[in-house]
Parts: sequence; C-alpha cells; structure tokens
Amino acid sequence: MPRPRKRLPPGARDFILKMAEDAALAETKIARALGMSFRTWRRIVREDADAKALWAEALAIERDAVLGRMYQYAIEGDVQAAKFMLAARHGLREQGAGGEDGRSSVTINLPGALTSKQYERLIQPADPLELEAPDHE
Repeated sequence: MPRPRKRLPPGARDFILKMAEDAALAETKIARALGMSFRTWRRIVREDADAKALWAEALAIERDAVLGRMYQYAIEGDVQAAKFMLAARHGLREQGAGGEDGRSSVTINLPGALTSKQYERLIQPADPLELEAPDHE
C-alpha cells in the first residue's frame, strides 16, 4: 500500500499560480491535474505549511485578478461592476455601509443616568390634583 502523499508534487506551484492569475482556481481541478484526490489535496493544504502558504497566495492573486476585471468593467460603465467594487473594496452597500463582518449592525443610544432629584421630578406629577379620581355623577 503506497504511503499517503505529504507534499505537493513538483511543478504544482507554477500550475496553481497560473490558474490564480487566470482567475480560474478550482480545487477539484487542481487536485485532478496534480494526480491526487480532492480529499488528499485538502489534507495537504491543511497540514503542509508550504502548501497552505501557496494556497493563500493563490487566493490573493485570484482575488486581485477578479477585482482588476471588475474595476475595468466599472470604468467602462458597467453599473453592477461599480456597485461590486464599492461593496468589495469599501464595504459600501445600497443600504449603507455594513458592519465589519458584513452583517447589519444596530446602534442603540441610551440616555445617561438621572440623579435622584431628576428622577424624583420625573415621576412626580406636575399638578398634585392629577392624582385625584375624576368625579362620576
């Protein structure tokens, strides 16, 4: 029984980075082209520091390639591409800027604490006659 592969084969780096430059990263295609199963590919990327760094670099290259294309489309007048660029690069959405993690955020501003005298004035009626029950005849 062959020993499990622990590292990427020779030439893998050039192949993966070329796919990234073409904005065509697909893990299943990478695994197949390198002669390994998808499961083996994922294990190597998870366990081998060099493979993990290569994958992070490839993702960054692909992201930059995609953003470059979207930027070009936006410059040429594609409104959807312009919206994408604003959202991807600057966190801007049509509804306004989202939270750091992309989720909506809610801000609740609470008033400061009242002093005991302020609270006393707040709960006391302005006119002591307001407390009397109305006459029902």
